[in-house]
Amino acid sequence: MNRNLLLLFAALFFTTPAPAADFPEPYDTEKAGDAPMPAAEAAKTAVLPEGFHLEVFASEPEVRQPIGITFDEKGRLWVAECYTFAENPRRWDLELNDRVTVLEDTDGDGKSDKRTIFWDQGKRLTSVAVGAGGVWVTCAPELLFIPDADGDLVPDGEPVVMLEGFDAETIGHNIVNGLKFGPDGWLYGRHGITSTSGVGTSDTPDGEGIELNCAIWRFHPVTRTFEVVCNGGTNPWGLDWNEDGQLFYTNTVIGHLWHAIPGAYYERMFGAHLNPLAYEVIGHTADHYHWDRGSEKWSDIRAGISDKTSELGGGHAHMGCLIYQGGVWPKEYHGKLFACNLHGRRVNMDILEREGNGYVGKHGKDFLLMKDPWFRGLDLITGPDGQVWMNDWSDTGECHDNDGIHRSSGRIYRIVYDGPDKGTPTPGRPDWLAQRGRTSVEPARFDASIAPVDYDALLASEDEGKRAMGVRWLAEDSADDEPVLPAFLPLAHSDTSGLVRLELASALQRITEAERFELAAALCAHGEDADDRQQSLMIWYGIAQAVSPDPDKAVKLALDSKLPTVTRLITRRLAEGLEKSPEPVNTLLTRATGENRLSILRGLNEALKGWTKAPKPDAWDAVVNAGGDEEMQTLIRELSVVFGDGRARDELLAIAANAEADPGARRAALGNLVRNPTPDLLPKLKEWTNDRILAREAILGLANYDDPEIPNRVLNQWKRDAVLRPAVMDTLVSRASYAKVLLSRIEKDEIPRGAITPFHARQIQSLGDESLAKQLGRVWGEVRDTPEAIKGEIANWKSLLTPTVIAKADPAKGKATFSAICGACHKLYGEGGAIGPDLTGSDRHNIDYLLGNIVNPNEVVPADYLLTVFTLKDGRVVSGVVPEQNEKTVTVQTPVERLVIPADTIEKRESMPVSLMPEGLLKTMDEGMVKDLIAYLMTKAPVAAK
Repeated sequence: MNRNLLLLFAALFFTTPAPAADFPEPYDTEKAGDAPMPAAEAAKTAVLPEGFHLEVFASEPEVRQPIGITFDEKGRLWVAECYTFAENPRRWDLELNDRVTVLEDTDGDGKSDKRTIFWDQGKRLTSVAVGAGGVWVTCAPELLFIPDADGDLVPDGEPVVMLEGFDAETIGHNIVNGLKFGPDGWLYGRHGITSTSGVGTSDTPDGEGIELNCAIWRFHPVTRTFEVVCNGGTNPWGLDWNEDGQLFYTNTVIGHLWHAIPGAYYERMFGAHLNPLAYEVIGHTADHYHWDRGSEKWSDIRAGISDKTSELGGGHAHMGCLIYQGGVWPKEYHGKLFACNLHGRRVNMDILEREGNGYVGKHGKDFLLMKDPWFRGLDLITGPDGQVWMNDWSDTGECHDNDGIHRSSGRIYRIVYDGPDKGTPTPGRPDWLAQRGRTSVEPARFDASIAPVDYDALLASEDEGKRAMGVRWLAEDSADDEPVLPAFLPLAHSDTSGLVRLELASALQRITEAERFELAAALCAHGEDADDRQQSLMIWYGIAQAVSPDPDKAVKLALDSKLPTVTRLITRRLAEGLEKSPEPVNTLLTRATGENRLSILRGLNEALKGWTKAPKPDAWDAVVNAGGDEEMQTLIRELSVVFGDGRARDELLAIAANAEADPGARRAALGNLVRNPTPDLLPKLKEWTNDRILAREAILGLANYDDPEIPNRVLNQWKRDAVLRPAVMDTLVSRASYAKVLLSRIEKDEIPRGAITPFHARQIQSLGDESLAKQLGRVWGEVRDTPEAIKGEIANWKSLLTPTVIAKADPAKGKATFSAICGACHKLYGEGGAIGPDLTGSDRHNIDYLLGNIVNPNEVVPADYLLTVFTLKDGRVVSGVVPEQNEKTVTVQTPVERLVIPADTIEKRESMPVSLMPEGLLKTMDEGMVKDLIAYLMTKAPVAAK
């Protein structure tokens, strides 16, 4: 990278930072008298293979709490020191600061002799990476960039927020962590399972950040693109790449090793993935565990390590991940994967081998054993000398640190090999792989293009690793309207490498939806992949979103596929729409063959597992008469019950309560149960608000009950998980007593005022409680503007939204705003909900039309879209539009859910002369959001979202 250009960039955009405040002195909360083994003794007593020894590069007081380490191009070791991490329940002590230090060995004796404090104003600092003109740190809720273009170890300016939205309030040791530059030039990181974050840049509108929970993510430092790579695990705390550019990460409890296939959904310790169509998940990559799963619980290790668990590897908790490619160690260690084992006080070794379409990690002999009971290795990295460097947190207890924090200790070790077959350090990644990370920088813009790649050469290579990466990079780099099928189809049809076919399956999520079924069909023709543990699921993840919009292609793929799992999951997805669209399922049943009938019946059964009753497909009687083997007969009997008299309530309760059951079946079962909200269901719903699968449905179900405990219970979930907030708000505005609690909590600043949307305000107004309406006015403001105020608002926006301003706005950002705020009700270019009018053919190129309908949605309201307010006999109030009704039920669509209300439970029904769309919508957005939204609404063709 051109240093002069970076210096120019820094001079133009960054100011000199103010002098740092005094650094608060860290303190220990570990019980007095305890101390780690002296660093020199800990290194001397370490057990290693012949030819290896452990050296102390640095230890306390020179380094303390080293939570992350990395090298720069000059061979200097950067250390992230985290002092703010605290024991439960405090989690973080923000009276302290964290810092980044730089350690150097100036005389070449293997020990640090120069220490520089680069930055000492961090909070919740968990990792550091160096590159792209400066230093990158994770300090939740932010990813920060600290410019240092000339590498003089003095920041060129204040930290710049590159990403924000990582959870920092409800999370402890599962916090965002693990920055590391990949060979592709992206900056990678990790996120744990206990919280959901909504991440974006400073330009991302509130509520529109990319959601992630238990995931590997990445950020491009030049294009500023953020994306989730894959999902799953528990608390990933280590990652590295092999020589083919394939990423692996380490984890705790449920499996220690995972191949990070882009777009994959892996097993989770608990809960369900944010994507409801991730019906099934991929298991871990290793063929073994490092603890005795047969006779122990994962938490038993807190009482000590059993002999069996020690023999197997030392325990479930793993930190750090290194695939050794340094050149110095003996060849038998090249390509092996190493991870620190927290409870076992050792370094485990796995042997990576190709298996099927991916990899398997075989059990290798434990590489290092520490005698120091305080050893808590966190990461392993290869140094410029080809040896391995390891940071030791040096504390007792687990990562939770319930016993206190020992902030005054920490070590950096070198694992050194100097046997007779010692090699020479390798320069780094293979050139073809490193090429991807090379970028060119434009001064004064810090903008760049990703380095050009010779896709044809990669795809034609005899090396399967190069062909696989060629597929990935071509899919990443192709524009939305650029077809890639001509390059991908020949490989999908005839490439003998399972790894290449796996990358093609992964690429399905990146290519246009129009291309997905054709590529998937070619991949599904490979019957040899039927038993591969990841290929069928990767194909499913790639087509899942396209199945319902294009059922004809989905049915054809299901019938033609030689991969039973793909057939089964397509059937399941189509069967979930059986009530409204029975024909695809009927076609599948009619055209089923001896080869795919069982898969189709399995998928149908999985879809309807939590249903009480379902409409019988026209072809069902023929299926019953055809019979089949024992499993088919069992499935036919179970499904005939659902197509006949229906399941018993006790059976639905059992499905909902079964924590091991399919998440979709559990949610469907609970959804059916709350249609008849009996008193005995209330305690279960309260309990299930803490269930990570059922929480949303349980919270919505609680709206059926008038119970003084409910508001505070659901508000606790509002604080815990942002994903649950819409359901919490929907329940709290359903009753006057609940809304009073909500408004009181807002008055006390315990819940932000912005939690109430204009729709919520209107719903509270509809409750008919005068004192509540006054409280709403104090807390939130008036619900309805006067005609004069509306005219004034329209005039103000019209004067601002000139053709020139709109031309300079960003329609892609506007699409994101539309999807988040408008898309639940309105379609545009075929995307969005069907509650309100389809905007595609409207007069939306006319600014007067747009502003008139947005600012004053109640001026002209078609009868089908009038707001209807229902007061139910149990005291609840529901507002929405009525898309369907009959003598027995009324279907009400709210912004959050679609409710079917029995007609005999309705006390009063009022049709209001207003739209479901609330007034004041533009007041909830900043000026830039409005400009971008209007620009998108006025487009003449679909645009890609950012």
